[in-house]
Amino acid sequence: MNRQHLEVVTCVEHANAMNKQARAVLSMWLDSLSNEEREEEDANLVAAVLSLVAGAINHLDKAMEVRNAPTSTK
Repeated sequence: MNRQHLEVVTCVEHANAMNKQARAVLSMWLDSLSNEEREEEDANLVAAVLSLVAGAINHLDKAMEVRNAPTSTK
């Protein structure tokens, strides 16, 4: 593995960990909101950001799958 490849893999791993941490915090925040109407907008905003973070995690997980896939011997 060359230096650039190692650096990219390390960045992907760090980004994935940070996104998962953000997801945990956002989920906790969403759970703490009451059902009052004034907090509905906050809940929608948190849910929207959670969706974006989940999408980012999916892409980073796919990148790690590609990295961990067996290489072709052709």
